[in-house]
Amino acid sequence: MGPSTTAAIHSANDTMVAAGEGVATWREAAAHAAKLMHADSACILWRDKHSREVIAAEFVDVPETALAAYNTYYADRDCLARKLSHTPAGTRFITNKVVSQHEVDDHEFVFDFLHPHGVQDLQGFVIYSDSRYVVSISFLREQILQQTADITLREKSLFFSIHQAFSSYSKRSQTELHHIATLLQPQTHCWLVVNEAGKLLQDSKRSFEQLNHGGSLHIHQQQLCHRLQTWQERLQSSMTSVLKTGLTELLLIPDDWGRSYRLHISVAPERYSYGFRQLLLLRLECRSVFEVPSAEVLREFFMLTPTEAQICHYVVAGLTLKDVAEVLNIAPETARKHLASIFKKTDCSRQSELQRLVASL
Repeated sequence: MGPSTTAAIHSANDTMVAAGEGVATWREAAAHAAKLMHADSACILWRDKHSREVIAAEFVDVPETALAAYNTYYADRDCLARKLSHTPAGTRFITNKVVSQHEVDDHEFVFDFLHPHGVQDLQGFVIYSDSRYVVSISFLREQILQQTADITLREKSLFFSIHQAFSSYSKRSQTELHHIATLLQPQTHCWLVVNEAGKLLQDSKRSFEQLNHGGSLHIHQQQLCHRLQTWQERLQSSMTSVLKTGLTELLLIPDDWGRSYRLHISVAPERYSYGFRQLLLLRLECRSVFEVPSAEVLREFFMLTPTEAQICHYVVAGLTLKDVAEVLNIAPETARKHLASIFKKTDCSRQSELQRLVASL
């Protein structure tokens, strides 16, 4: 083993250890691994085993055009995603023009996507695999790499260090979230880690299932959803905004039975996100203090119009009039006119008075 190989291995291993300890990111780890493997670019992908959906990813020197093409069309034709979805940690994979591709999707992925983007050789390892997820690191090259004793040595050292680092990182992340769960009130609070699309990745001690709520906000097939499309769109928009800006957002969301959720959305700290940058931490609080009758009950009790009843319900649940206008797709001035009518019918003069009145019913 020559000096250059030794130095490269030490550099990559040191970065893997740092990533496992939460000091370095997986993107930094992938960059050092790419140098070790003489690759032009590299990526670490975290996938759902059953849907093969990419949960999170870190890319190094991958062109934006290639990423856009992959995400919009070729992700479903990724032969490796299909073949690695049920393989154990330690699996080595390689795809190049010498390897025979027997399926149509394989041919499209290799010859219609990889090669036009300058990739003749794609090689990597499955570094983590459990009942739900598989994590792999891939190395992309413009030329096919001939296997030598030196390359084999680099591969073995790299796989061992990155597998150990990721396993250590995931165990520590889960442990910390479990500790947090013991400090929360399980009937009203929980913390979740999700990706930009709302895919649930970590739920400390399944705390979401213990919440005492009506169920407007629920988890369907590991996806955080709201039963009303308008609120689902607002939830998705807020999560996307937080990842783009890095700024924490507070979202108040009504529940079916008059309660409201107070949802703090922030970029997940690295210690909870497995070192990936695209994950979100959600701190969810069920606001039982805002329990109010449904819009239908308010309509009958105060002789409100259907729109007035919805506005009254949302305002009492803690939403601002601006939020209400956006949800109902009406102008703010129209919402204020409806609120004035509500005040007249309920003999109230301000929102706080209306909240106290409705809460006393």
